[in-house]
Amino acid sequence: MFYEPSKQNHNLKYSPLKACIAPRPIAWITTISDNHEINLAPFSFFNLISEDPAMIMVSISRKNGTHEKDTLHNIMVNKEFTVNLVPVHLKEQMLETSAVLDYGLSEVTAANLMIDASNIVEPPRITGSPVSLECVLYSTSELPPNKDGDFCTMIIGSIVGVHIDDKFIKDGKVITKDMQLVARLGYNEYLTADNLYNLARPK
Repeated sequence: MFYEPSKQNHNLKYSPLKACIAPRPIAWITTISDNHEINLAPFSFFNLISEDPAMIMVSISRKNGTHEKDTLHNIMVNKEFTVNLVPVHLKEQMLETSAVLDYGLSEVTAANLMIDASNIVEPPRITGSPVSLECVLYSTSELPPNKDGDFCTMIIGSIVGVHIDDKFIKDGKVITKDMQLVARLGYNEYLTADNLYNLARPK
């Protein structure tokens, strides 16, 4: 099949694009609100964009006529955030934190999660996350709106600190498979990798 995204002429029940660009890692982001509560929300338009300098990208959507999401507001105001990767044993809590709460209420408390202090930034880490990235805001870019007026803000963050659970480091390498990280597919589908193989790059 062929379709043009601007026309959505795919004749499917749902847009297939997110199901095609997959799996996508999930950024479970902690920020600090104006009243110093901890905000937590998951985002799957996320990835590492540079190793040196260490930088990540996350895109946060906004429906036309609605207020900006708490995560975006807090990052814009405080310039700091922490990205926690999601292990499979916390998948239900991750999903729970995608619900919209009144501003200032903490998803960490609502989902009965524990936190650990970060080393450099104020937003804390989620206990049980195998990898947490302490970030400061580098730049933002507002993407073009769609026909309904919905749009996304792309955030680029500089990683200033990396936490890796020591139990996933063996023989000088990070054993990603053992982390059992949750990734997003399309629709309501998620994935945990269980088939690892190595490929030798050509010289």
